[in-house]
Amino acid sequence: MIVTYELRSKALADFLRLARSHAAHTLKEAPGCLQYDVVLVSEVLVIFYEQYTSMAAFRNHQASASLAEFRLARAPLVEKDAAIVGSLIDIE
Repeated sequence: MIVTYELRSKALADFLRLARSHAAHTLKEAPGCLQYDVVLVSEVLVIFYEQYTSMAAFRNHQASASLAEFRLARAPLVEKDAAIVGSLIDIE
């Protein structure tokens, strides 16, 4: 899964604080979370890259209380977000 966040002006520090905490919590506590990267593109653009063992694990994360809390906390900091959900394919 890839999520892009376009941030409001001067929201970067607060957003990154929330993002770091959420990513660390998800990696530690969400069953099936293999990878959760936070990528800083610019002062107003941050990308999350998330990888799960299955769509069921991903759906469990989507329904988690911790994600609901993160969404609520980030709302005043984000101008726009977009998600792309897909599955890795074997290239060999």
